[in-house]
Amino acid sequence: MKKSAKPFVAGRRHALLGLGALGLGATGLAGLATAQTQAYPSRTVKIIVGVDPGGPSDLISRTAAQQLTTRTGQSFVVENRGGAGGAIGLRALAAAGNDGYTLGWGSFSSLVLRPAINISSVPFDPEKELMPITLLAEQAFVLAVSPALGVSNMRELIKLIKANPGKYNFGSPGAGGLPHLLFEIMKKREGLDMTHIPYKGDSQAFQSLVAGHIQLLLTAPNLYGSSADRVRILAIAAPNRWPQYPNVPTLEEEGLSGLGYTAWHGLFAPAGVPQPIVERIDREIRTGLASPEGRASVEKMGLVASNMNFNQFSKRFADESMQWKRIVKELNLKID
Repeated sequence: MKKSAKPFVAGRRHALLGLGALGLGATGLAGLATAQTQAYPSRTVKIIVGVDPGGPSDLISRTAAQQLTTRTGQSFVVENRGGAGGAIGLRALAAAGNDGYTLGWGSFSSLVLRPAINISSVPFDPEKELMPITLLAEQAFVLAVSPALGVSNMRELIKLIKANPGKYNFGSPGAGGLPHLLFEIMKKREGLDMTHIPYKGDSQAFQSLVAGHIQLLLTAPNLYGSSADRVRILAIAAPNRWPQYPNVPTLEEEGLSGLGYTAWHGLFAPAGVPQPIVERIDREIRTGLASPEGRASVEKMGLVASNMNFNQFSKRFADESMQWKRIVKELNLKID
């Protein structure tokens, strides 16, 4: 009986010889990859946004998409996949190909705080499976109080709360967000006895402050403009004074250290996207958002555009991920 021929399996030597015959040896492959990278983007790029349309996260992502479309001549389109605090969209991003044609929105809350508080709520490893590209914009929170408290600075506020343990309530736009955790840090370090009242968003929390149901709130600064006479702003939680509110002192200036954190929105890619593609996206977005039109679009949302480059953002993401795991452990917070 005639033996059947064994199937041919190309080894590395055969593959290289075959590529060599085509003029595509190691050098040729590198050149091909470089050419593909230089041609990027040659087709539509998708940006997955893990929230529903309309909010700041969606709007800043659409602003970035518009700037990239204008500057590259190729379409960048937003695809909303809301749910699970952004985790659904981020999981889809992590599972996408790493050719640069699928990007996605990520935030300080969804990629730093959420894993630090409850790692099981994030069905992938953000630090290993995602690559930071550009920090799009940041948001600082002002500490607003009811004028009925009769305080004009943080020292007076701390003294009042200590003299009345358990009497005052502080609000936040949601349990586990940056405003909530900053208050928890403040409570622990200053020995304050206050009760946390979480709300569904900044607007609801702010209205509760105006109505007198809570006495303290860390909130987005742009919310209090029309009610400036009904609340009192004591400080801002940021590393430095905020460009839009230069007369508001930082918590650090008011004697409360270690509270200079801002919430950010960033653009991410699946791990392994070629470096030249990452660098181009980063460069084009930062240039676009630095333009008068781009900066104005960001400021309308109550945000501040960032000029932090890819390397700086990558370091910040890694550093803050480590810092907040430690902080949450020290606070012993349990939030589902």
